[in-house]
Amino acid sequence: MLTEDGHAGAVHELRGPLWTVAELAATVAEVAGSPVAYRAVELAELGPAAFVHQFIAEGVFREPSDDLAKLLGREPTSLREAVTAALA
Repeated sequence: MLTEDGHAGAVHELRGPLWTVAELAATVAEVAGSPVAYRAVELAELGPAAFVHQFIAEGVFREPSDDLAKLLGREPTSLREAVTAALA
């Protein structure tokens, strides 16, 4: 898209399928075949990156977007596919 016409001044929301950290933990546990514990923590425990987690908790990134799929020309990698590849 950086080299193609028609993107100047455009804003693209590059999000794939939406998932939660709890869903990530469950998917890792299922794919790995081992239990994975998920524990929510207080923002104060997260350090300097806490503001990003606050945005996530407030739903700032919750709106779905098909921009990534359009730019890729295919559906983005699913959570299961990404976890399976990462654990391979």
